[in-house]
Amino acid sequence: MNSVDKYPEDKFLDRYVTEEGEREVIWNFDYHKKYTFTSLWMLFFTFSVGGWLWEVAYHWFSRGELVNRGALHGPWVPIYGTGAVLIAALLWRWVDRPLRVFVSIIVISAVVEYSTSYVLEKIKGIRFWDYSKDFMNLNGRIYMEGLIFFGLGGCIVLYLLAPMLEELYKKIADKVKWFLLLVLTILFLIDVIYSFNNPNKGNGVTYVKQTKHTIEIKEQVPI
Repeated sequence: MNSVDKYPEDKFLDRYVTEEGEREVIWNFDYHKKYTFTSLWMLFFTFSVGGWLWEVAYHWFSRGELVNRGALHGPWVPIYGTGAVLIAALLWRWVDRPLRVFVSIIVISAVVEYSTSYVLEKIKGIRFWDYSKDFMNLNGRIYMEGLIFFGLGGCIVLYLLAPMLEELYKKIADKVKWFLLLVLTILFLIDVIYSFNNPNKGNGVTYVKQTKHTIEIKEQVPI
């Protein structure tokens, strides 16, 4: 086979030709990578804000209510950012074993979601979600359908979104990146400290667990 008949191996690579005739790669979906601390930090805020947008939009379309979701007052739900960071930081070694990755993401999601719900309820006495009526739930804190959804979403994060976002992060100047991270971190910590004593709560945000104790309290309230 001569050079003319040789199959063009880069035929399906996402490339373009510049005016100077140089060929450059537009995008590189390389998910075999170990993420730096800075990238994980950026991923935390990206997915915390993205999780907040998802929660607000989902509640709006499903319940018809536009509310600020999450325990904090700012536009972020850190449980999403935490999950994304754990997935990117821990599972990059297993990217060639998708089944193991999928099961691992379900385990990570279950631990993060259950522990967050437990800690928030024990410290503040508030439930921000309750799956008691859903099939295969564990104490109303996690349920199987939700974990499968997070497993699929986590795979999208690991194999597509995280490597894509890291390439975008590399295009940001270091000084700009560190300044942005510093500002976001300060605002986030202020929100965490304030929300610890004044958590975001209300209709569409928190749920009352109907126990015998809460029913007795309601009966004592005069109508």
